[in-house]
Amino acid sequence: MVTLDGGLEPLRELLTDAPQETRRRLYRAIVRRRRTDLGDGLVDAIRARYGDDEAARLLPACGAATSQRLLPELGYALGSWERLARRHPEAGVRVGGRDRPARRRVETIVARLGEQVRPGAAVRGTLGTAATAMSTRDAFVPAAAGLLLAATDPAAAGEVDRLVRLVGDRPVLAVGIARDLTRRLERHEPLLAVAERLAARPGTADGLFALAYAAQGKRLGWPAAWRELVEQLREHPAEEVRDRALEARLE
Repeated sequence: MVTLDGGLEPLRELLTDAPQETRRRLYRAIVRRRRTDLGDGLVDAIRARYGDDEAARLLPACGAATSQRLLPELGYALGSWERLARRHPEAGVRVGGRDRPARRRVETIVARLGEQVRPGAAVRGTLGTAATAMSTRDAFVPAAAGLLLAATDPAAAGEVDRLVRLVGDRPVLAVGIARDLTRRLERHEPLLAVAERLAARPGTADGLFALAYAAQGKRLGWPAAWRELVEQLREHPAEEVRDRALEARLE
């Protein structure tokens, strides 16, 4: 059995072909015991062999110099910044001589939150409040929109309208959020009334979101009401909506 007290070389040999669960247990032990010598000595080899996600697990065990060097490239893969921030508070202030990659950090957090299928009402309220605060800064509006999507109950018209307002003057962002909404609605019961309400409005974001809801018609076999909805969107005032509605295959 290889222990941390055996030094660097036995661990390098073990990690060459160890199962993933074994590797992760070792990373946790190295981080927990604050073995900076092992973190610094292993992280580059781990990254080369197993990729950024695994190397990021070891980053909190690394010394300040290694953290500063790798954080710009591995920051997006960090599951939690809390331990790294405690070990190396300077890493959160400066990264390679620059300001910390705050937007990348926020976007990573948003992506992980968005993976939740149906967060509870309390969680959604917190996410919505955070998204509203973030949206006051132009650079963070895309991340705020992703967070607000995670906070939105697709069946609640007022919440959907709030999301529409946030992306209403950003058509490119609206396209991306509508795409994410489409994926989310694959796990949701059909919501024809919400779709029809959105389709009746002239805004690009309204129409794109209506198409996201309309995609639910496919798993229902395209009943008449859902077909009529897509046909309506093919006559929408916004060209982007018309084009995408025309691409929908009703079969």
